[in-house]
Amino acid sequence: MRYLVTYYNGAYERLGVLSGFTKSPNTNIETPTAALFTKGGSVVHLTADVLTRVFPTPQLLWLPLSNCIQLETGARGQNKGVAHFSGLSEHIACVSVHDTNEETPIGHFEKDMIPPFGLKMGNK
Repeated sequence: MRYLVTYYNGAYERLGVLSGFTKSPNTNIETPTAALFTKGGSVVHLTADVLTRVFPTPQLLWLPLSNCIQLETGARGQNKGVAHFSGLSEHIACVSVHDTNEETPIGHFEKDMIPPFGLKMGNK
């Protein structure tokens, strides 16, 4: 993936383009942009059909690991990625370790490690 800055005024504003995605090389996403939040691989309150009608061009899908870890076995078995497994293969998946909508608990931190809180396997 590449990020090309198209405008910068010397302060904080910055316009650019995300491009060069491995699974969708012809897709360009202008920034700043918003990502579509998913729960368990589904965009909340939108079916795949409605999502395609609302957004005819590929969008960023934000998949927090804490609520999509159950997709791992199926996605690995299919070997085409979590977006394809979720039925949203035309969109770009961005997986994060933490869900910013959930409170991060205090404690259980180790140097150079990221604890994936919120997983059913515990805080290990």
